[in-house]
Amino acid sequence: MLKIKFQLLTSFVFVFLSGAFFVPKTLAATYNYNPSGAGSFNFSQPGINTVRACNLDGICNSTTFYIDNAAPNCGSITQQVLPGGSVEVTVPCSDAHSGCVQNVYKQTYSANGNKSITISDKVGYTRNCSFSVTAVDKTPPNCGTITKIPTSWTSGYVTATVQCVGSDCQRPNYSTTFTANGTKNITIQDHTGNSRSCAISVSNIDRYAPSCGAVSRSPSSWTSGNVFAALSCYDTGGSGCQQSSYGSTFYSNGAKYVTIRDYAGNSRTCGISVSNIDKTMPVCSRTLIPSFWTNTDVTAVASCSDTPSGCQQSVQSRLVSSNQTVPFNIRDRANNTTSCNVNVWNIDKQRPTCTTSFLTTINSLGWSKEAVVAQAKCSDTGNSNCKSGQNLTTTITKHNSNHTFSVSDNANNTNTCTTSTVKIDRDSPKCDFEGTGWVTLPANVTPNCNDTVVQTSNNGVSGCKAVEDFDIERVSEISKVKVVDNADNVSYCKEEDLMVHYVEIRGTQGGETNSALKQTLANNIKQNVADLTRNELPNSTNTTLNYNLNNGTIAYYQGDVRLNAFEVSGKKTIIVENGSLTLNGNVTYDTNSILGIIVLGTANNGNVTISANVDTVQAILFAEGKLISEDQDSATQLYWKGSLITDNTIGGHTQNPQKCSNKTTNCNSSQSRTDDLNYFRSYHHSIAGAVSSSDPQKSNAPTIIEYDSMVQQNTPYGFEMSGEFSLQEIIN
Repeated sequence: MLKIKFQLLTSFVFVFLSGAFFVPKTLAATYNYNPSGAGSFNFSQPGINTVRACNLDGICNSTTFYIDNAAPNCGSITQQVLPGGSVEVTVPCSDAHSGCVQNVYKQTYSANGNKSITISDKVGYTRNCSFSVTAVDKTPPNCGTITKIPTSWTSGYVTATVQCVGSDCQRPNYSTTFTANGTKNITIQDHTGNSRSCAISVSNIDRYAPSCGAVSRSPSSWTSGNVFAALSCYDTGGSGCQQSSYGSTFYSNGAKYVTIRDYAGNSRTCGISVSNIDKTMPVCSRTLIPSFWTNTDVTAVASCSDTPSGCQQSVQSRLVSSNQTVPFNIRDRANNTTSCNVNVWNIDKQRPTCTTSFLTTINSLGWSKEAVVAQAKCSDTGNSNCKSGQNLTTTITKHNSNHTFSVSDNANNTNTCTTSTVKIDRDSPKCDFEGTGWVTLPANVTPNCNDTVVQTSNNGVSGCKAVEDFDIERVSEISKVKVVDNADNVSYCKEEDLMVHYVEIRGTQGGETNSALKQTLANNIKQNVADLTRNELPNSTNTTLNYNLNNGTIAYYQGDVRLNAFEVSGKKTIIVENGSLTLNGNVTYDTNSILGIIVLGTANNGNVTISANVDTVQAILFAEGKLISEDQDSATQLYWKGSLITDNTIGGHTQNPQKCSNKTTNCNSSQSRTDDLNYFRSYHHSIAGAVSSSDPQKSNAPTIIEYDSMVQQNTPYGFEMSGEFSLQEIIN
């Protein structure tokens, strides 16, 4: 019960109380006014209580207070085992009114037994909560069975496992790995944290390879058979060698490799070598003293060499007086035996045979045209053969002489032989056409042979053989004419030895143009000229070269024209109508250029005259008349490059009857010679001097006409053809 005192003041009643309560309960109470201003109430109901006081004026005041008269209650008690084996007990607290001082009460116990925890509420009521502690565990687990994997020797690692014996082990087994022999401590634990250290020892790890020991060989001395070699094994790692020795049979010297192993599986490769096997027969070297061909006795020597054991006897010898086979036997230290027969072959006591012959041809008349090479042949029946490098050839340079040879064989036996006497004429006879005079080709000619060289001590005079006749068609064939003396010396005549009238035609078939084709060409050219000169005026002067038509490519003249030397560049044409053309100088054109000359006339003109000093003309010429030499006896050679289509003959003067040009009305010997191109010039070395060798176009022909193939790619103006035939077909 709670007693509350209070005092009424002017208008209010104040009630004072102490304590705090949480479960409220409201009770009604009435109090009558006391003039003294004080009074009291008694309360015994637990919970929340409210007092309300009012004065006569109706002014009230109230206060609330709490009553707790019961102890707190024990909740569900729990126990938890802590690391180390102690037990923590937890007691929850509950109170219906003022509430517990702590919601949970905890206490740790290190021993089992009946225990209690006091709980209290906020007004000071307490209660003992009793319980029994049974889970305290301070006993560590025990070390159980220890197992090792592997249990045999190993070169690797060993895993050791200890069994945890106890009712509360954290796990049943604890393991560790050993990388080397030794002892380790493994800690085992139970769930309370009690632990024990268990010692484990391992001694079956061997990680060291065994070592290679000494090598024994059987047999150990030199042998021609096989050798058994064995290698001992020792081990420092503890497991020991699987075999005490490792062996192998050697069939030849050399090295082998064996692998030794210990019981832990460690291995090492060891080399075993054998060098006392010799299955090779000793080598016999045969020597003769002297070792070269000889005509004396010879010592046969058998020398022994052997690898690897060596010879029992290094040299054996015997003296012999004739060629034969000498037998020897040689042995090495392994008793290999070789039969060594020494062939004595170098004894020759017979003289060689000497015979002579001539390497130089001696003709049937007994003459040579050069120094005579004689040789001696040495043959030897004593088998040493004749010496090489002997002077078995010689050159006999003197007329009516011989030579004696000396020969020897390789055993130094000697002999001699002498050649027969030889006759020598080194000088060629002279070939010429002296007294023959001028010849017109083709012709049959007979050369002169003269072999009048004075005989000397070194040279004889054999005299000329009979002289042959030769048919000559071209100047170049003159050099094929020859004379021969009785020693077969040959002399060829020279082109300049024969004076000829001749025109040499190159690059075409040559000869006179077919009259029908020539007429076809003439018709085309005349039509072309008519087209080119229609309504055009000729040059005003006939002594100056002037290209006045066709954009400066055609020089057009009428009447007789006389032109000095000139050179053409490009494609040009000279046209002369109703007249003749005289060339006073050389006419040339440069590379890739071409010149055409067209001369049209009547019966008395249309000719082209070449001055005596002209030696070169390059042009494609068509003339209705003839090509006339200003001087047929001119010593100047004429070289014409291009083509000629004129009214001349070739060889007409030498035909029977003689032939002239078509325009010649009175053909006689003089006129046929004028019209014949073979007589155009009379060039000859004896007259004009040697032709320069630097000019490959020249030969010894008085007149040369060489076809220019440029006309095929670059036809001159006025020479264009229409119809069945081309210009090339007509002029080639």
